[in-house]
Amino acid sequence: MTKTENQSTLKSDQKSILLVKNYIDGKWTDSTGKETVDIINPAYGKVIGKCPLGTKNDVESAVHA
Repeated sequence: MTKTENQSTLKSDQKSILLVKNYIDGKWTDSTGKETVDIINPAYGKVIGKCPLGTKNDVESAVHA
C-alpha cells in the first residue's frame, strides 16, 4: 500500500502503525478530538493502524459540507 495524504506512520517499538484522517468536504482533515480506534489485521490479530473517532464537531462539519 502506498502512503497518501490521508495517512502518516507512527513508529513505536520498531513497529509501524498507519494513522488515517477523516475525509470531509473533499479533503483529508484531522479530527477535532484526540481519541482513536485501532485497526486490526484479522489474520494476525495485530494493530496495523489507528483511525480517529469523529467528534460532534467533525460530524457537523461533514453534514454542512
